[in-house]
Amino acid sequence: MALFKKLLLVCCLLFSWQASAAEIDFSGFATIAGGLTSDDDETLAGYDNEFSFDAGSLIALQASSDLGNGWGVTTQLLARGSEAWDLNAEWAYVSYDASDNWRLLFGRQRGPFYMYSDFLDVSYAYHWIKPPTNVYSLPFDVFDGIGSIYSGSMGDFDTTFQLAYGRNNDAAVFLGEERDTDFANFFSASYTINMDWFTMRASYAEAELTIPFDEFTPLFDGWRATPFTSIGDELEIAGDKGTFASVGFTADLESILILGEFAQV
Repeated sequence: MALFKKLLLVCCLLFSWQASAAEIDFSGFATIAGGLTSDDDETLAGYDNEFSFDAGSLIALQASSDLGNGWGVTTQLLARGSEAWDLNAEWAYVSYDASDNWRLLFGRQRGPFYMYSDFLDVSYAYHWIKPPTNVYSLPFDVFDGIGSIYSGSMGDFDTTFQLAYGRNNDAAVFLGEERDTDFANFFSASYTINMDWFTMRASYAEAELTIPFDEFTPLFDGWRATPFTSIGDELEIAGDKGTFASVGFTADLESILILGEFAQV
């Protein structure tokens, strides 16, 4: 988190430094979504049997500026109803266009996990109110680090290759409680190929996970006090390797859109 605050400060300083020389472009988006469940005892995606706008509604403001010589800066502030409308910086990165095809990103940015990761919060960009939670269910979708995006062509196909490396140590909810998680040495690679009406995409990611479950510490320590100490170490999630892989496609047949996406964690 300290690294992210420093990167955000750098972005703010760059904005201030260029304010008199560069134009700052502002844009925004919002989703107002209401819902409820049909059963008194059921909850789903933050909804229960009482109608609410909080679970799926959000509002965001994005600012970007071209600093010249290939450099740029982008920040995005977002407030969610599910988080009591607290304002958070979802993006805060500096970009550099090394060539017409290659862009580098430094700072807080979106992880290239899914087909819709780049506009995950922009409901207008896809055909649901929100993407299916059974697939789009990772505990984090942003990271602090370095990104690389290379776009090119291969015959009649347009291609995009994206790499990312960094870390996320934001709090995340596991077993119904918010925990101070750490996803270190996060690495991700994705490849997209597109031809007219057809797009296919594949991605892979891994990280070293540390997720504290204090309520289970006596269990871990109990095993370590026996001749089977390795069981306690294996049960505890501390520096364990986690992996993610996905593949997806879209086929836009004018009046019919067919899409599919599969992910394994």
